Amino acid sequence: MKQNIRITSVILIFLLLAIQDGIGQSFQDRGEIIKEYGTNFTTGTSSDGVKYLQYVTPTNSEASGTFDLVQFFYFTNLPNGKEGCYMWKIIVPSSEVNHWVSTLKHKYVEVNDMAWKDYKTNMLYVITLQEPYCMIQAHYDFKKID
Repeated sequence: MKQNIRITSVILIFLLLAIQDGIGQSFQDRGEIIKEYGTNFTTGTSSDGVKYLQYVTPTNSEASGTFDLVQFFYFTNLPNGKEGCYMWKIIVPSSEVNHWVSTLKHKYVEVNDMAWKDYKTNMLYVITLQEPYCMIQAHYDFKKID
């Protein structure tokens, strides 16, 4: 049990660091993400033709018990001709929503209901709750500030 708590703590710290530097995954190429997250992934193409990597990480939290944390990285062709990650999503049980709202609320500016923006990196974080899941999505906000 203590081993599961340690692993969970490491994963949650890792995810919080990912949020702190959300721009890190943005525009990274496939190889950079694989180097950072490992080779235990699946790949595919979404219904609208976007290529992605998917990671599934068994984890455990006090709020949810044992569950699979699912993370997606989506890619697009950048102006420089390279392929880069423009968005990531994390899917967790809905019982994790309070943790994520609290984390985002304390770090970024709330711009809408369940949406926060990091004006330093121009990243937009959105939480969608659809029982029994909670999805956290982060993407570079291309909208200019008026």
